[in-house]
Amino acid sequence: MGKCYEHNITLHQLFIDFKQAYDSINREKFILILEEFKIPRKLINLLGMTLRNTIGRVKVQNMMTEEFAINKGLRQGDALSTQLFNVVLEKVMRNIQINKGRSIYTRTLQILAYADDVNLIGRSTGWLNDAVVQMEEGANEVGLRINEEKTKYTINTRNKVCFRNEKHLQIYNYEFERVGEFKYLGSMITENSDNNMEIKARIMARNRSYYSVLPLLRSKAVSRTTKIRMYKTIIRPVVLYGSEAWCLMANDEKNLRI
Repeated sequence: MGKCYEHNITLHQLFIDFKQAYDSINREKFILILEEFKIPRKLINLLGMTLRNTIGRVKVQNMMTEEFAINKGLRQGDALSTQLFNVVLEKVMRNIQINKGRSIYTRTLQILAYADDVNLIGRSTGWLNDAVVQMEEGANEVGLRINEEKTKYTINTRNKVCFRNEKHLQIYNYEFERVGEFKYLGSMITENSDNNMEIKARIMARNRSYYSVLPLLRSKAVSRTTKIRMYKTIIRPVVLYGSEAWCLMANDEKNLRI
């Protein structure tokens, strides 16, 4: 995205949020997806056993309610739930037709997805519109619904004047709010691809991490080798998270060296 901003290529980003993503999965469709992906039949049967005939009860003031059936969604707290949801989301993403290429710098549409955090990046609103329509078709089949209120839209561009009046993105029956910045997977994404805010946030997080272990770093009972290991495993990763994608200025490098 930094390269696109540098070469005056406008990018339109839509950060998709699903309503109650894990609780809305159609279980029958999920089994069909496993079969389509050629998962071994033994594993499909085992997964089906964990999802069939599930019931729940609610405890209110030491009183238990009557049993009720749970017919959709993945099991809450199950270690496999995140992996199973990834399988469902992979099916939804495959429903979107995209042109092949290395990155958004050489293609017209790109999809970033991690768990239920989806980011659609297009060169124009037309490409985003097509992607959202195709994704919604696939999402509806498995029980997922787009959360219009939490889904946000942003434009990375140098031509601020051309897009200053665009407050929303209208796609199909949805109207998505435009924002100047959005935190995606722990990293701040801004309309001008400026990493300054992200770096400042990382430095503040580093300071909090440092002061949380300061008593141990000052303790004479802890060896120097252990203190160095603590710095490398606790403090330094907090600062460098997502740094591979940063385009640093000289001043940013100076601040990170402090």
